[in-house]
Amino acid sequence: MKTTSLAGMVVIAMSCGACAGAESSIDLSPADGSVVATTTANGPTSSELDASGLPAISFDPCTAIDNALLVRLGLDPQRWTRDEGDIGNQRIVACNTFGVDRSVGVIAQNTPWDAIPYQATPESITVNGRESMFVPDSLGDDSCSLLMRTDFGAVIVDTFPLRGGNADPNMHACDGIVDMAEAIEPLIQDGN
Repeated sequence: MKTTSLAGMVVIAMSCGACAGAESSIDLSPADGSVVATTTANGPTSSELDASGLPAISFDPCTAIDNALLVRLGLDPQRWTRDEGDIGNQRIVACNTFGVDRSVGVIAQNTPWDAIPYQATPESITVNGRESMFVPDSLGDDSCSLLMRTDFGAVIVDTFPLRGGNADPNMHACDGIVDMAEAIEPLIQDGN
C-alpha cells in the first residue's frame, strides 16, 4: 500500500520537477494577507491574484467533492484527507483518499497552465469541453494524472492502483480516471 502523500508527490513532480520533499498543512495565505482583484489581458479575467501575482485558487476539492460523489467513485470518504502547501510562489490545495483498488488525489494548483512541467508525454483531451491533459505514468510507472485547465491553473486527478490484499492485480493506473474527472469537472467554478 502506498503511504506517501499523493499531494506531496504531485507538488514535487508537477510544480518543481527536481525539488525534494514537501510539507503539508502549510499556511496558503499571502505573507501580508492581501488579495488584489485584477483583470489582465493575458491571464484570467475576474480572478483574484494573491501576493505572489499568481491567481488565487478558487476550487477546494476537500469541500467541493462531497461524500456521495466519493462513494459513487468507489472511494472512502472517511479517509478523505487534506494537504496544503507552497512550492516557491505556487500553491496547492489537495485531498487524498483510498478505494478498494486505488488511491486517488484531487489537487488544485495555481501553477500557470503553460508552465506545468511533465515527467511523461501528455495527451491533449477535453473533459466536458474543458481543455485537459491525460498523462499515463505521470509520476512514474503505475501512476496516472489528468489535468484540467482552470482560470487559476489546474485541477489534477492523480490515481495509483493498490497492489496486494483484495485489490485487482490487473488494474491499470488510468482505469476510470476520465470518469472521475468528468464527475469532478462540473464542480469547478471558474471562467473555463
